[in-house]
Amino acid sequence: MKIFLTVTRFQSLPSQYIYGLTAFILLLAGTTTTLYAQSPCEEALRLATEEYDQGYFERATFRLTTCIDSQGLNEVQEKEAYLLLGKIYYANLQIEDAKKSVRMLLSKNPAYELNPEEHKPGFIDLYKEVMLEIVDTKQIITSRNGFWIGFGVGPAEGNIQCGCPLGVNLPDNDPWNGGGSSGSFTLALGGTPNPNLQLGAELSQWQRSVDIDGEKSTSTIGMLSFIAKYYPNATGNFFLKGGVGVGTSTLEREVGARDNTFKLEGSGMGMQFGLGFDILLGKQQKTALTPYINLSVVYAEEDVQILQFQNAAGQLDALRFSGPENPSFFQLGLAFTLL
Repeated sequence: MKIFLTVTRFQSLPSQYIYGLTAFILLLAGTTTTLYAQSPCEEALRLATEEYDQGYFERATFRLTTCIDSQGLNEVQEKEAYLLLGKIYYANLQIEDAKKSVRMLLSKNPAYELNPEEHKPGFIDLYKEVMLEIVDTKQIITSRNGFWIGFGVGPAEGNIQCGCPLGVNLPDNDPWNGGGSSGSFTLALGGTPNPNLQLGAELSQWQRSVDIDGEKSTSTIGMLSFIAKYYPNATGNFFLKGGVGVGTSTLEREVGARDNTFKLEGSGMGMQFGLGFDILLGKQQKTALTPYINLSVVYAEEDVQILQFQNAAGQLDALRFSGPENPSFFQLGLAFTLL
């Protein structure tokens, strides 16, 4: 753009007007230059369109992929590039690559619609096929909704201890002496506010029983919790779990020939931590096998019981038992879950 100023003509004007007019003209020149400027990738998109029309698919593909990889296109241009790539791949019988390009386009704009008059019928059919795949995938992703229920079993390690008098020696395999390994179960149900979160209630229990010198010794820890299962990825199946609730623990032993039962019980607030993974089953993927890990801790107050007996001298004597205090159990389980 050429701009001529006749200085003599403006000499009679105040200097501020001359400066202002000059600035305005320079700004107009810059704006005009910007309007006519074109980025390299914008030009590449234009050329690729022409090359597609002329059948130069390889050249057009190279231009488009180069600009996409270099992120030289704006949002609208990028969608146009993916659409054009899909058409090129389809025309070149590279069907899977064509579908991949259409998926990328729909990931940028899920509501993008084709004008049937501007595209070949076969490409429109391919486009609709990819759209249906995406809809089905979304249904699978959101299949984690509404009511859910799960039941699981597995081995667990209990940690529970009797506060027994010094004169009472417990065998190593006695459940009162540290708990030990045994079976456990969980039963949980609830609802799904969104694909990332499930809320509900869970009942879990560990129990171990052993025959000690003809007397049955049993330790039990149970919890009823309000739980939250958090899925970091709405499309994924891995979850973290946390819960709070109430727990109970029991040390129970048969004493004497008359099957009298001596029992220590404790209860209090409890906490639960865990993680798991839903292995989806079936075409609808509404059921799953869910391996899980749980740690449950009960903050229980000690129960104190006095056991009276007649000693060797024929006198009435007593032993003080206490416990269990803050028992816990660690579970490894496999659950069947209805999502």
